[in-house]
Amino acid sequence: VPKHASLDGVLGGTQSTGNSQTLLDANGHVVRSVRATPWRFVLLISAASFMFGNYYFFDQTSATEKDILAATGMSENTFGFLSSVYSYPNIILPLFGGILVDFFGVRRAAIVFTGLVFLGSLMFSLGLWINSTALMILARVIFGLGGESQCVTCLTLISQWFAGKELAFATAIIIAISRLGSVAAFNSQPGLVTSIGVVGASMIGTGLCVISCIGSWIVFGLDKHAARKDAARGLRTAATETDEVVRLRDVFMLGCMYWGLTASCVSVFVSAFPFMSVISSLYLEERFGFEESAAGSIVSNINLVSALVAPLLGLFVDRFGRRPLLLVVSAGILCSCHVAFLLLPRCHHCYWILVPYCLMGVGLSVYGGVIWPCIPLVVDSSITGTAFGLTTALQNFGMAVSPTILTALHSATKSFTLPFLYMIAAASLASFQPVACGSSIGVVAKSCGELRPPAEEVGSDAR
Repeated sequence: VPKHASLDGVLGGTQSTGNSQTLLDANGHVVRSVRATPWRFVLLISAASFMFGNYYFFDQTSATEKDILAATGMSENTFGFLSSVYSYPNIILPLFGGILVDFFGVRRAAIVFTGLVFLGSLMFSLGLWINSTALMILARVIFGLGGESQCVTCLTLISQWFAGKELAFATAIIIAISRLGSVAAFNSQPGLVTSIGVVGASMIGTGLCVISCIGSWIVFGLDKHAARKDAARGLRTAATETDEVVRLRDVFMLGCMYWGLTASCVSVFVSAFPFMSVISSLYLEERFGFEESAAGSIVSNINLVSALVAPLLGLFVDRFGRRPLLLVVSAGILCSCHVAFLLLPRCHHCYWILVPYCLMGVGLSVYGGVIWPCIPLVVDSSITGTAFGLTTALQNFGMAVSPTILTALHSATKSFTLPFLYMIAAASLASFQPVACGSSIGVVAKSCGELRPPAEEVGSDAR
């Protein structure tokens, strides 16, 4: 890429390639892999199923916050800490990139990490039953250890079975079904608590994690079958980059475009997911008088809209690109929604509040579908693992501290003003960073130097 390339030039293009990773026979000729057959869609649905259980159990605590507080007697600040501890282990783990996945192998990693998700969910339900806050906190830590690594494993598998023009769409399907798990949690948990109690409702989530384990075993069998069939036909996987442990010297090789994208990524996730976890339901109950079940249903519209938009967005990005513009627009949508939440007056059971919640779902879907494919395009291919690991670690740091900050601000002031100002500031920073990196071609060229060559020049499937 010329030194005068802008962020839009690097990230805005498109490329049409095959629908599976490149495989070569003994003579170096490209041959159709098992992973290019319709079996890839069976694996896609199976992988999405074990992510469904992950997202369901993650959000069921938010959907039943008041019931958990009543059943355990814990304070609002303790509940905020309970939400935060999920992310604490993942501040460190992503720094090692794919080491754990490489150690276990991607198939075994799916089994191990899904097992940790199930173990964490089971321990949490047991902690609710015996009213042990310490056990629930430990359970959330274990759940976090499995949950984030399970996401990495899932995306690794999808990248091996889908590539080129189908990768964004396949990733969007994973995002859509995962977020439908959140929608199901917010819409089913309050009713389940009323029917069978908070412990019984939690056990339903644990049961879904059992289904996730079954899905991981299906993925294990399919991937192993594909590897054996390809090996029997004399196929080998073409060389690809692998994740690495973060090296300090690599950090100094990351340019301003990378840091701008990372700052934007952290800011968006801080402004969205902690809001959904610890503030949104309380806001709807206090300012609009909704009951917990109705509040949960309204919050679930963020993920419902996101799930519906994600596949269409994947097709759009595959076809047209326009990533920098989409980053700015989506972050601006999130910022506008938080401003609306702050300024809207009290109103009893006013369902027009659904409008900013649905817009937030659109913004979150657009941003999540665009940001991750951008990272490899703005760093050298030799440090892609370091770049992903560092971005994820910083994201999890923001996700870890923000629920505690938000609950502390609300608890201290008994008002939503400071929490929303915090989220508005984060979303505003997210809107500014892509503009700062991409608007001035001369400034970018002078400060960043050369970027990783685009797919058209190096023949990769990066978009």
